[in-house]
Amino acid sequence: MIMMWNIRGAASKSTIRTLKELQNQKKPDLTILVETKCSGNKGREVIKAMGFNHAIVEEAVGFVGGIWILWKNDDLKIKVMSTHKQFVHMEIENNQRRTWSLTAVYASPQEAQRKEMWELLHNISRNMNLPWLMIGDFNDIAEQSEKKGGGGNDAYACRRFRGWIDKCNLIDVGYSGSRFTWKGGIREGQERVYKRLDRALCNSEWRTNFSNAFVEVLPRIQSDHHPLLLHTRPETSIQGERPFRYEAMWNTHEDLPNVIRSAWNNEYDFPVALNNLTESLKKWNNETFGNIFRKKRRLLNRIQGIQKSRLYGRNKFLDGLEKDLSEELEKILDQEEIFWLQKSRQKWLVEGDRNTKYFHTKTLVRRRKNKIVKLRNNNGIWCEEVEAVKSIVSNFFTDLYRDERPKRPTIRCRWQYKILEEEQKQMLERMPIPSEIEEAIHSIGSLKAPGEDGYPALFFKENWKVLQCSICAFIQKLWQDPPSIQQVNQTLLTLIPKINQPEFVSQFRPIALCNVIYKCLSKILVKRIKPTLNERIAPNQSSFIPSRLIHDNIIIAKEMVHTMGKMKGKNSFIAIKIDFEKAYDRLNWCFLEKCCLEYGMSEKTISIIMQCVSSVSFKILWNGEKLDMFKPSRGLRQGDPLSPYLFVIAMDKLSQLIEETVTKGKWIPMKAGQRGPQISHLLFADDLLLFAEATENQMKVVLETLDEFGAASGFKINAEKTSILFSKNVPNCKRVGINEICGFQEVPCLGRYLGAYLTNKRKKKEDFKSIIERTNSKLKGWKANCLSLAGRITLAQTVISPMLNFDMLHTKIPIGICNEVEKCQRKFIWGENSNTRKLHAVKCDTLCKTKINGA
Repeated sequence: MIMMWNIRGAASKSTIRTLKELQNQKKPDLTILVETKCSGNKGREVIKAMGFNHAIVEEAVGFVGGIWILWKNDDLKIKVMSTHKQFVHMEIENNQRRTWSLTAVYASPQEAQRKEMWELLHNISRNMNLPWLMIGDFNDIAEQSEKKGGGGNDAYACRRFRGWIDKCNLIDVGYSGSRFTWKGGIREGQERVYKRLDRALCNSEWRTNFSNAFVEVLPRIQSDHHPLLLHTRPETSIQGERPFRYEAMWNTHEDLPNVIRSAWNNEYDFPVALNNLTESLKKWNNETFGNIFRKKRRLLNRIQGIQKSRLYGRNKFLDGLEKDLSEELEKILDQEEIFWLQKSRQKWLVEGDRNTKYFHTKTLVRRRKNKIVKLRNNNGIWCEEVEAVKSIVSNFFTDLYRDERPKRPTIRCRWQYKILEEEQKQMLERMPIPSEIEEAIHSIGSLKAPGEDGYPALFFKENWKVLQCSICAFIQKLWQDPPSIQQVNQTLLTLIPKINQPEFVSQFRPIALCNVIYKCLSKILVKRIKPTLNERIAPNQSSFIPSRLIHDNIIIAKEMVHTMGKMKGKNSFIAIKIDFEKAYDRLNWCFLEKCCLEYGMSEKTISIIMQCVSSVSFKILWNGEKLDMFKPSRGLRQGDPLSPYLFVIAMDKLSQLIEETVTKGKWIPMKAGQRGPQISHLLFADDLLLFAEATENQMKVVLETLDEFGAASGFKINAEKTSILFSKNVPNCKRVGINEICGFQEVPCLGRYLGAYLTNKRKKKEDFKSIIERTNSKLKGWKANCLSLAGRITLAQTVISPMLNFDMLHTKIPIGICNEVEKCQRKFIWGENSNTRKLHAVKCDTLCKTKINGA
């Protein structure tokens, strides 16, 4: 463990006492103190008073700066490689004989001096061939979200610091605890400023060697900086049940088909046969396939031993043995690449030319990001004990999926659109045929995260001939006997952070990992329901409906906001961006069933659908461990292919309710331009925009309509995140009255809607800098260092271009921004940075030709 603290002066008795207490509690192996403001004999006296046996000191200049590296363990060997007033660069060898580099940083508050330090550290990075960690106070932020309060954010400074991180091919180790590590003073007319100035950065080799390492932000005492505690060897053992996972690399072994054929018995029911196969595969993996990483080390040692022999190159037996071992090693390396590809969850690259290092590093970064170390409870207090954190997570989601009012009132309006015809009803309830089942299986991503049974779609695709009869018979059985769906409806809930470094459990999105066999059934239902939606769902809804696009809603919303910004006269309007709190998770099942019935589905189809929804059981996947099972009583799963379409059918009831209110003349919608149609609302799944006349009576009508829908469906409006925009001609007295009724937040701009900014202001080039930031976040320096040329080209094309194309479909992007994005792509592909320019193998004019005209 390493503790780093900007101590803001080490000589005071209170600081020494505090540091001793931290040492006794946390027991770090190495302590780094920066900004000690103490040197010479006084510094040596303080170090002795703190109780350290060994010290490396970069003296303070007067009362400015100072870096101390302190430790007690005699077995820890540290060699100083270079020093500077802003950093100390060392090599560390621990008792495991593992050598790695460590740089302790205290960056100067002066920008010119920081630039000097950056250049020196970049020179070190260019020659670095060891795992490397850099920790300290960098006096800079990499993202605008790393600052709160104070004056405006310096976007250029953020890009400059982030560019230096990428140039050095470094990865942020991440953190748990407080988001900001420094608290500033209060300036007149401004709120107090907080920043994340202290952090740990590492290269991909260090991240690989210390795969479970993380930074804990300790409580702030004495100093205006929080201490950082880097756990290099955290407790990683899983105490509970660990899920079985079918490994894609097993497919490369010639014995696997025989194992599956001998273990599979078509006479057993499918779940029983699959459980028997799981036990056989576990045994085969231990006894035959083995540990590929152990095999790789053994082969490398044997090849090295042959090449060191005095008879090397003169003995035919050794030459032949080396060739055989090299071929075996090549096979192991292929298996390793497949292993890390499966773990990395990368969709943009299915096969590469040995991009194992990238897949490995990406997996470790993703795991660290998703790992839950500590959380705040309902009172905002940090909880670190494993059982306490588990309890917070388990209780939150158990309560979230529990419906406090299973029986709810019925919405008064009837289905207003065309219902299903008899032929369509029969099509929905028709028994699935084998070709339909096979198509559904093959439409599932091969390496998508598996459900509780542990088998990805790849397993079923590769062994379809063996499993076909059993799978088809079981799917048809589920169709005939819907209650038996619960046999394959056990679901794992994995928690994905909605923001960087979440503090509360509500800031995680629960994604359901369903079994492939259940997904197959769900896909069959989706394929049949999807063609019926277009004629039966209100035109206000654009999500998941064939022939409707997300950009339709964006363009209409922009036109409406533009009209509101130029309104004159007596007629004035409001636009409300509604935020439903956990909409998918709160949907009432009885309400959903009534919607399906009104949609025109037969009882047989509804029975199958409701069994898919209600027979589910959940186990939360917490840091690789399965928690206790619980059964929900409401909600749809994010991750179930059927959920989005059922959600659209349920949300359409709101459209019908609004349309009926408009037809009766109670709700006065807004016209899109002078001759445009009247628009009362826009929907994209649960993203809802409402438009109505700006009067207190109209606001009451809007709230009554939403309350009626919420009472029936279980949806709850999050008033804190719901915003209201007034047209230009609404007087202040009227705004105050409307705001008092609704309690929503009045805003001058609705902000982002479906990824696009809704604003009347003319957008300058500076307003599009977020595109550059998103591009740079995808093309980080460590990725270029880990990927081959083919991998870099594929990433730059398949990830960056579509991201820019989305913005171009609804916004005119300045040519300068487009050129800068292309410049970022070129640098990433050729592995350039600001100091080194690589030789381009092909002329830029040739590369920029369209593919149809390319040479």
